Amino acid sequence: MTVFRSCLKKKFPASAAPKLMLCALTFPVLATASLQAHALGADIGDWVPPTPGHNLFAWYGVRAENSGIYQNGKVVDKNAQLDANVSLVRFTNPVHVGDSWIGNPQFALQVANLSPKHMNGLKDASGMGDPFVSFPIFFPLDQARREYFVFAPFFYLPLGEYDHKDYLNVGENRWKGVFQFGYQRGLSEHFNVELMGEAVIYGKNDEYGPARQTLRQKPLYETRAAISYQFNNAGNTLIGGGLVHDVGGENELDGVGQDDRMDSTAFYVQASTFVSPSDQILMGFSRDLDTENGFKMGRQFKLRYLHVF
Repeated sequence: MTVFRSCLKKKFPASAAPKLMLCALTFPVLATASLQAHALGADIGDWVPPTPGHNLFAWYGVRAENSGIYQNGKVVDKNAQLDANVSLVRFTNPVHVGDSWIGNPQFALQVANLSPKHMNGLKDASGMGDPFVSFPIFFPLDQARREYFVFAPFFYLPLGEYDHKDYLNVGENRWKGVFQFGYQRGLSEHFNVELMGEAVIYGKNDEYGPARQTLRQKPLYETRAAISYQFNNAGNTLIGGGLVHDVGGENELDGVGQDDRMDSTAFYVQASTFVSPSDQILMGFSRDLDTENGFKMGRQFKLRYLHVF
C-alpha cells in the first residue's frame, strides 16, 4: 500500500497553481498506500493463505513525505512538498473455495489528510477516501516448499470526499479496479522469494477541476520482488525487503495527453511479528530511488496492526 504522488500537468498556465494537477493516491493497502496515480502494492507475507474460520481485522497507519516535482527525470520544482497521513481499517473473512483453494473476501475503509507546502493555490484536503471490496483467491501449489499463487481483484467505489472545485482531493470520483498476481516460494528453510505483478484500470472522472473537464488515465503497472527471512520463534517473525517498479498511468484531460507517464523505482524494508497468539505488528519503510514524473517520495513509514479472531 503505497501512497500519494501527484501528476505534473502541462495544460495549466504557469501563473496558476494549478500548473499542477494533483491526484491523491489511495493504498494498500492500503496499501493503500499508493491515491489516484499509484499502485496498491503489497506487504511481505501477504501471499501465505489465511486460515478459514478465523476472521482478520487490520489497521494501517501510513505517513508519506513527498518532495520535489520531476518532469522527464529532471527536477522542475525542488521546494514543492506533499505530505500524506492515511488511516485504513480492513476486515476479512477467509473461506474454503473448493477442496484446496482459499478465498478471502474483504472490505476496507480509509481516511486521509493531504498537506501541500510551497504550492500556491493548493490547500489541505482531508476526509474519507474511496473504500474498496475484494475477493483474493489463494492457490497452494506446494505447501511443503511454502509455494503459493494468489489472484487478488480489488474494486474501488467512488464514495470518498471529492469537490471538483479543488485540484487536491482524497476521493477520486471514479471507479477503479486493481488486479494483483502474487507468488511465493521457499528458497531454503528460512528464506522466501516473494513476487507480484499488478495492473490498475481507471474509470473516467467527468467532473475534474472547476471547469468540470473529463479526466481519463491509462493503466498503471507495478512489479515487485522481495526476499524475506522467516524466524522459527514464538512470534513467527518475518523480515524482508525488495524493489518495486511502477510504469504507465499517463493522464488525459479532455482527450489531451499530459505527458506524465509514471516510471519510478523504489525500495522497501519491512518486519512483522506476533506479540500474542492473535495479534501481529508490522512496520515498514520505503523511499523512491528514481522518479521520472511527479513527486519523488522521500520517505514512507507504515505501521500495521493485525488481530485474528
